[in-house]
Amino acid sequence: RFNYDPGEEQVTALLSSAQQHLLQFTPAQLTRLLWACAKLQRRPREEFLQAWLEQARKHLPDFEAEELLLCHRSFNQLNFTEGEALMKPTRDPSVDGPPVPT
Repeated sequence: RFNYDPGEEQVTALLSSAQQHLLQFTPAQLTRLLWACAKLQRRPREEFLQAWLEQARKHLPDFEAEELLLCHRSFNQLNFTEGEALMKPTRDPSVDGPPVPT
């Protein structure tokens, strides 16, 4: 809507600063940061994406459904396949029992 591009240098500076504080980010903040990158079509450095992913995994049960959907869309736009793996359901046979035949 605003047709504004802050430029690579500004986005890189923002992400560098944000990476230092990812441990304090909530699921909503993690989602917004990833979405902003996708919206600006600026794929973060791999180091940032891995740090983001590590923090997102810690908070995965706390993400709202809308946040997960927005992350999924952002992963696609950023071509972040490891992030896509975060969205796949995980099963723990010791908790969930054996898979049910279909």
